Amino acid sequence: MELTLEAQTQAFIYSCVLGVILAVIYTAIGIIKIISPPSKKLLFVMDILFMLVCTFTTFFYSVLMTWGNLRYYVVFGELIGFFLFYLFVGEIILKCSKAITNFFAKIYFFITNPFRILFHKLYFLISVLLAKLWKRIKPRRKPKKKVKIRASSKMPELPQRPRIMAKPKL
Repeated sequence: MELTLEAQTQAFIYSCVLGVILAVIYTAIGIIKIISPPSKKLLFVMDILFMLVCTFTTFFYSVLMTWGNLRYYVVFGELIGFFLFYLFVGEIILKCSKAITNFFAKIYFFITNPFRILFHKLYFLISVLLAKLWKRIKPRRKPKKKVKIRASSKMPELPQRPRIMAKPKL
């Protein structure tokens, strides 16, 4: 089935919007990477998952808008939307995300600090009480007698190797 010029233009514009949406997802992943830097393995998995999300969204978009036909302007529109957002808006967001995460970290610390102090004092109190309780219930054992070693000038003799007796002659 042939697509009209209007349908192709509409598919291109919507693919640019889809590219912007994918760039927003990539920027959100970048902010997550700033907040808590992942290990190399987790970073690899996150990138693979993002690529799979992009692949499936492009496929489903292609099925919906162009009846499953692969049109290069759809992929090109996604790339244009992605790079326009990421290069202009995404970079600004990533630069500001450091300040945003510091702000939320301060709010989190302000909210959780009284609980941290309370739990720290409770932990200290419980550990002191358990230490005192342990001293009381610790089994009383008689101390072992210490063996005194006397120093002598004479070296002890080492045991001799047993001698093999000769066989009697018959």
